[in-house]
Amino acid sequence: MLTFKNAEGNEYVYKVPFKFKLYRLDGGEWCSFDEYIWGKDVKSDSTLELWGTDYKKLTYREKSLGSANNYIEGYSSEDITTVFQIGELKSSSSDILVLHFEDGSQIRWYNKCKLDKAKTSIRYDSRSHELNILPVCFGKDSLSYVVSAENGAEVASGKLTNGQVVSVENIDAFRIYRICISAKPSVLLAKEYVLLDRQKSFFSAENLENKTFKIVSLTCEPYIKRYKKFKRETHNIRHMYIRYLAKSEKGYEAEILKKKRYVGNVEYVPAMKILGHIKAEICNVEDKTAHVYLSTMGGGDGLLMNRDHPAILDNDSVKNAEDIYWITMKIEPIEMQGD
Repeated sequence: MLTFKNAEGNEYVYKVPFKFKLYRLDGGEWCSFDEYIWGKDVKSDSTLELWGTDYKKLTYREKSLGSANNYIEGYSSEDITTVFQIGELKSSSSDILVLHFEDGSQIRWYNKCKLDKAKTSIRYDSRSHELNILPVCFGKDSLSYVVSAENGAEVASGKLTNGQVVSVENIDAFRIYRICISAKPSVLLAKEYVLLDRQKSFFSAENLENKTFKIVSLTCEPYIKRYKKFKRETHNIRHMYIRYLAKSEKGYEAEILKKKRYVGNVEYVPAMKILGHIKAEICNVEDKTAHVYLSTMGGGDGLLMNRDHPAILDNDSVKNAEDIYWITMKIEPIEMQGD
């Protein structure tokens, strides 16, 4: 339905056969069903107007009333749209309401802000030592953040804007920080509420000397005869670690360790008695892990793995041993993991 006025002030309404559903609140802008309703925009006499549907009622479930469904009957407006009186929902005690219609369609309604976890991000730039916070939120309350050190001292704080990045400077790698994102209603004396409260440390490929990380998997690309091609495989691994030593232009000198347990004690001992130290080059860093290329110190040959009993090999004595494509390690040093 399109509405416009001509030069004389006459209003014209055209019903256009679009194949999608729209709603508007109190005669405002038309929105798709994918867009949410902010509960604080609703008044006691508000109307929800639907276009492109022939729904007769909407159903919702109020948390304070148990599991029973509640209904609001709709009525036709000029045989073009359906209108629902939704003012009664303003008193809802639920943080989120879902308005259901006969064919399974829904409109989500938020009374409090909620972070979109898929789109909200907290990323660390190891070169600039900046923490970039991007909040993506359902709702319109004011947002703020606080970054604190492990001892509780405040590092930075300030306002956030939904969908915009805020950068926090002077964040060190391999230290634990607490990141808190909160929302506060604009109503006088309203209490702030927490949307995210997370402890997190950040990885940097710089200054890895004397740090030890847990290896979680080995990746190889064996040739599979029945498929007549190479196929990438990842095998989980336990009780193996990588310790970074001196740094060179092409990466780090490192050693592979294995964990030995004694009564009341844990020790990390060299696992590569023949090959000794190796070269390690970090090629990709993700949220919780990093991929690392390994090679020998001498000729730069890749290391081998045992596919039947996943482990990094110290020599080539195992039949059908495969070249390691990369290892995957956790990006928190074991001192911080308590592993």
